[in-house]
Amino acid sequence: MIVIRWIDTLMKSLKMLLKSIGELFGPCMVSLGAFLIFSSVEQTKEVYRVIIADSLLHQAILSAFLVHILASSIWYSAYLLYSTPPESNWQSSQQQEVNKILSLVIGYLPILGFSLGILSAGKNLENANFIFSYAGNITFLFLFNALEITGFYKAYRLTPLPVERIKILFVNVVSGAFSLISLPLIAQTSSSAWGVVGIIILQLSLYLLLYCSFYDSDKDKENIQKNALKYALLFPGIYVGLASHVFPPSFSILIPVVIGPISLVAISFTILVVGISILQKVGDKNDFSAVIFLICLLIFNGVTNINDNHKFRYIKPSIDNFKSELPSLNQCFKEWLDSRPDRDQYRPEKPYPVYIISAQGGGIYAAYHSAMTFAKLTDEIPDFPQHIFAISGVSGGSLGASVFASLLKNSGEGLPGSISYSEQAKNILNQDFLSPLLSLGLFPDLFQRFIPFPINEWDRARGLEFAFENSWERLAIENHENPFRQSFYKHWKPEDTSPALVLNTTVVETGERLLISPFTMSSDRPVNPTKNNSEFPVILRDTDLRLSTAVGLSARFPYITPVGWYRPGDDRGRIHLADGGYFDNSGISTALDIGRLLQQIDGQDNRFKIIYIALVNAPKNRSLNERSDLVFNEIFSPIRALFRAREARGRNIVNLSTYALDEERLRILRLRTVGNGFKLPVGWFLSRNSQNFIDDQILASISCDEESVGRDNSCIVKSIREDLT
Repeated sequence: MIVIRWIDTLMKSLKMLLKSIGELFGPCMVSLGAFLIFSSVEQTKEVYRVIIADSLLHQAILSAFLVHILASSIWYSAYLLYSTPPESNWQSSQQQEVNKILSLVIGYLPILGFSLGILSAGKNLENANFIFSYAGNITFLFLFNALEITGFYKAYRLTPLPVERIKILFVNVVSGAFSLISLPLIAQTSSSAWGVVGIIILQLSLYLLLYCSFYDSDKDKENIQKNALKYALLFPGIYVGLASHVFPPSFSILIPVVIGPISLVAISFTILVVGISILQKVGDKNDFSAVIFLICLLIFNGVTNINDNHKFRYIKPSIDNFKSELPSLNQCFKEWLDSRPDRDQYRPEKPYPVYIISAQGGGIYAAYHSAMTFAKLTDEIPDFPQHIFAISGVSGGSLGASVFASLLKNSGEGLPGSISYSEQAKNILNQDFLSPLLSLGLFPDLFQRFIPFPINEWDRARGLEFAFENSWERLAIENHENPFRQSFYKHWKPEDTSPALVLNTTVVETGERLLISPFTMSSDRPVNPTKNNSEFPVILRDTDLRLSTAVGLSARFPYITPVGWYRPGDDRGRIHLADGGYFDNSGISTALDIGRLLQQIDGQDNRFKIIYIALVNAPKNRSLNERSDLVFNEIFSPIRALFRAREARGRNIVNLSTYALDEERLRILRLRTVGNGFKLPVGWFLSRNSQNFIDDQILASISCDEESVGRDNSCIVKSIREDLT
């Protein structure tokens, strides 16, 4: 009997818990999402490392404070829902107690995740005092949060909360967040005013809904008129958005970067949980489920794709850089080879070394690795760049290759000659690319999911592209055009010292490669790119695009940056472009294809010698008995298999290349991605610790012995030096 009674009590408790989760579904989901993001995501831990290693006290205090506000808002929203339930949902005293306990638990989760994430990220870092200080502040806030929630619990135990004041505060917070965080960036990345106008209309709509929500009685009408000045607080935000056109471009990302990624996530989640709770409360009052309506609207928009705002940016082609036809690969190579200044130094017995390089994907760490590798090689071997014909870039590797090529292209146009290429590359990439992405992704682009028509200016990928463009501004070159804002097709000429950029994307509809390239992958004759008659597809020539957009299209990593699309001129419908890593994350396939076509040139054995250089990750020692990832196996195993197969396919292509080519023809520079108690993040923010970890693996000194030939990075550097001596 005791066992049966115990089981019956357990089942009743479980039933009440499930009912509480259903009633507090919005706050529960936001709390769980915040806990996982703050504690488990590698990019989040990398942000903690940046704050700790650089002692960014303002971001530490602000992020801790805003996470505390998020935790309080989650509890407050949950309390708002269960303290005054609808008349049709009578609750027993036991159910009320379960609701109160659950609201306390979900209120603590974000701070708990924040604390665990900081402690995990702080392992093996030198700035231990700052770590303990940071963790101490979090512990203090945790205790303060507990006391605050307990105080609210006692004060409002049987008293309804002031919902009207929450509405007023919510509308002003949303308006201010959009105005200060997103509007300046939208204004700078938009060729039209629709993005700014859309934000202003959204703000006015929220104001109108707020105004109408108080019209339940004559008394409310009087209150709304008396407090009109309070509601007008949102209008200064609109003025900020309009004035953002006047400020320089660097101002557009100043506020998001100062606030930081953790604070942006906390602000967005706070708005989300309060908004969902207000909608649920209003729906309960009017017997209408606003949350279910929004979910249905979200599903409808997703199924029909009527609000897909991820059309990538075009630029109108100018007479200078627009051509109806792209030249062929062989034609460009012959012009490039004939223009080499040191061509006469090489004789038939020693053909001219021609490097074709592949730069792998991997977000910011791949960008930093490729740019710093090329830059340090150039600092060590000044003749190295003029022997690089092309770089095949994927995702982050495309950004690193573009930074390096832009530095070479503009080396005689105002760049300080006393600063090494590696220092300049580090200066460009040593910044926060993540916050501009989040400033659009967590605010306007999130709201876009519920709007049944597209506002292209709200595309979060534009925030990342603008961060690429703004990174070049850190060099502070006067009277100089930013290469990332210029046409991709204007970036390279055969007679340049800088290499040609061949950026890899993947066509969603076919799964095939699509190359963004200054030449066609074909024979000597020019090919009209609007017709499918070239050996490999190249992006349509009548859609001119910025270098930043081309890099962004190659780096459309799943969910972080969305799949981009464009509509060709031949009425074939939309073509969607995803990250180039879906097809081949190493970029070696495209490099080999370029080399194969060049080998068809008559007399190539005597005139030049093709050498491939590949930047790839060092192989990981994965065990078949690994269990660290086996969580929610039924749901996540297919996704894990997809990403692990993507990594394995890249390694397999590298292995096949080593069999097809000897060590003289294929040089592999490897990067370890795991070490010192952490692994390099696939994101867009890199800490100083991770930078040092990568720098230590880029060996510029000559310390090569016979046993490590072909395997050690220093041996690759030595072989390049011997090629060019």
